[in-house]
Amino acid sequence: MANQIGNRDWLDRLLLLIEQIYYSRHSRHEMERIRKEVSLFRRDFGHYKLA
Repeated sequence: MANQIGNRDWLDRLLLLIEQIYYSRHSRHEMERIRKEVSLFRRDFGHYKLA
């Protein structure tokens, strides 16, 4: 059960990240923020292997 909750977090974070990239105007400030979010995502979820 805990694994499902973890997977949900993973999915929610990924979808939020995609949304931020899609809607940003790709200004320098936005890109820095997205880069930071990507590195946090990798830190938190990088140990997962996609099936």
